[in-house]
Amino acid sequence: MKKLTKIICTVLSCMLMLSSTLFLGACAPETPPILSTATCTVKTGENGVDFVMDFALDRDVKVLQITDTQLQNWYGARTPQRHEEVMSIFANGMAKDHEIRAWRYVREAFDKVKPDIIVATGDNIYGELDDDGRMWLEFIEVMDSFKVPWLMVFGNHDNESAKGVTWQIDQLKNSKYCIFKQGGLINGNSNYNVLVTRRGAPQFLLYMMDTNGCHVVNTKTGEGLNVGNVDMRKLKASAGFGNDQVDWMVNSSKKAFEKHGNVPTLLFQHIPLYEVRNAIVSKYEDTCETLPFYPSEPGDIGVARAIASGFASIQGFWKKLKEMNCKGVFFGHQHTIATSIVYDGIRLTYGLKTSTYDSHASDMLGATKITLNSQKSDIDVVYVHTSYDYETNRVFE
Repeated sequence: MKKLTKIICTVLSCMLMLSSTLFLGACAPETPPILSTATCTVKTGENGVDFVMDFALDRDVKVLQITDTQLQNWYGARTPQRHEEVMSIFANGMAKDHEIRAWRYVREAFDKVKPDIIVATGDNIYGELDDDGRMWLEFIEVMDSFKVPWLMVFGNHDNESAKGVTWQIDQLKNSKYCIFKQGGLINGNSNYNVLVTRRGAPQFLLYMMDTNGCHVVNTKTGEGLNVGNVDMRKLKASAGFGNDQVDWMVNSSKKAFEKHGNVPTLLFQHIPLYEVRNAIVSKYEDTCETLPFYPSEPGDIGVARAIASGFASIQGFWKKLKEMNCKGVFFGHQHTIATSIVYDGIRLTYGLKTSTYDSHASDMLGATKITLNSQKSDIDVVYVHTSYDYETNRVFE
């Protein structure tokens, strides 16, 4: 009898476990999280949204923009002539170590801001010096080390590596914390969007857009993209958006608004729009041609030691941004401009350069803090300048 009772109890226990499993399975989300941390869960989106990033926070979400880290390995030059050119750049006494020239600025900004999201706006590496892919893997490893979700777009130099953009994307997909989608478009390889929510309530829709521009510069020295690059057909040589990118951005935002309401949007890219220069000239007339230029109107911040430029205007693009409820556009590319200017209700921000690789100004180094202000449905932008003494970058022998 005791044996029979034991058998019955065992059977009932198994049935209960099976029942619980079936119940939990029925209640489990159809799409499992792509990433889950203590404060953030990322899932695949729908209705024009690629990803939904939900934060369990009682405060506004903080975004850290880094830009133009442009990692360089001097030994990666493809020809003796290019090797000599690169070495002449390093010969100014600056250290050759990535930690000193780039990563310590990223780490410092992260510690100061304690962001919930990091966005890297292109030229993360100098791709022509990374034919073995080592710098790209290092970039991903360091970004993952912060253990917060990070987004990125390609700049005009990233995809110059002989490894090819397909390989680079595969490494991003293998990352634990990178939220990335190539985007099924003809133009560009980093076109996607992320809906940021807080405890389920929609806050902002972030757009990542590829401004392209990766092309063969000099076949004699090997600078730029090699003619025989394995993914040449996947790259758009001219800088700027293709029509398919603009159409995708507009159409996906309409679908997202139908589902989530007219949430404010932000656009992240590498090369600025020419509309940025038009806006600055319109607001400050000819004063922005005198360098250095310091924007002085209320809400405008920063300094420029170069004239603002950008890729060709797209007909009606500004109107499209307004219709998308765009509150800000963020970019890099011009290393000695760090201004954030509000024009016609849209904040246009050059991110502060986050390394001493390539051209830079000693007092224009750091990163950019963006606070997604849910109360105002707007953003607050602050430049986070480095506290490091510029001279400590140098190596004296």
